[in-house]
Amino acid sequence: MSILKDVTVSWANVQAPNTQFEACWEILAHISKEQADELMAEAKKVSPKGIKIKKDDTGNFSYRFRRKVERADGNGENSKPVVVDINKQPFDGLIGNGSVCNIQYLFIGYDNKFGKGVTCDLKAVQVVELVAYGVQDGDEFDAIGSNSINKQEDSSFDDGDF
Repeated sequence: MSILKDVTVSWANVQAPNTQFEACWEILAHISKEQADELMAEAKKVSPKGIKIKKDDTGNFSYRFRRKVERADGNGENSKPVVVDINKQPFDGLIGNGSVCNIQYLFIGYDNKFGKGVTCDLKAVQVVELVAYGVQDGDEFDAIGSNSINKQEDSSFDDGDF
């Protein structure tokens, strides 16, 4: 197993699986060019195809580490990835976008009816710097002063227009 250290993450579904498509635990790691090259080289040791690392329009790289809930052989379920804090104590909180984590993973080769390749199994996540997850509800706004929206009057408005 390998560990990717000190990466900024987003869309962390490691406490409960994402069930939008195929149920899986996952975390998106925003990685450097060097980390992307290292991941690809490691994956190509398992299969010449390597893995799909995304590059956005600004040149930033990312890779989504996943672990399916259902086992590939159809015999039950995989265990949830281990999630710990900086002191290696169990962590059961939600991980917000922008948190920094260490990610433990394992590349596994496969050969099935669709061909040969490599998949990456998410094993564990260590939260190094937590950005608390929270629902945005407007409390973050600062008061700006008088409410100018309600003070605007439009004399040309006529209820009969409706």
